[in-house]
Amino acid sequence: MANIAKIKKYCISNGEGLRTAIFFSGCDFHCKGCFNYKLQNPNYGEEYTTVKEKEIFNSINDHISGISILGGEPLSQYNLSTVTKLCADFKKNFPDKTIWLWTGFVLEDIKNLPILEYVDILIDGQFKQDEYEYGLSWRGSRNQRILKKGIDF
Repeated sequence: MANIAKIKKYCISNGEGLRTAIFFSGCDFHCKGCFNYKLQNPNYGEEYTTVKEKEIFNSINDHISGISILGGEPLSQYNLSTVTKLCADFKKNFPDKTIWLWTGFVLEDIKNLPILEYVDILIDGQFKQDEYEYGLSWRGSRNQRILKKGIDF
């Protein structure tokens, strides 16, 4: 069972364009300096349900570029199947919209996951406080990579 902490509509800070951001709860990385510390608890927030999915899908219109999936850790064992289904359903309903996904895992360790079929932009790698740099686009530390489907994976 997956929990979500927040659905942020009309978001401009998590990917290109106007987006709907979904923050999944639960993370086992416990990165020092994590800005979403509360979301490390997998029980934080509310259960992800079909009602929540409808809320996400109903937020999509011509002005919305796509969804952004963050956490916590969306690819944790307790979130992976739900997040994969969300991405598959989203692409089925909105094939021209993009999916951005943030994960503490690196691409080399998750390259065989079926979810990557649906993700357009992957931001990988754990946040490292000693590599923090103010003003980095869409990531918090220099070790994190912005990877594009069809180019990087």
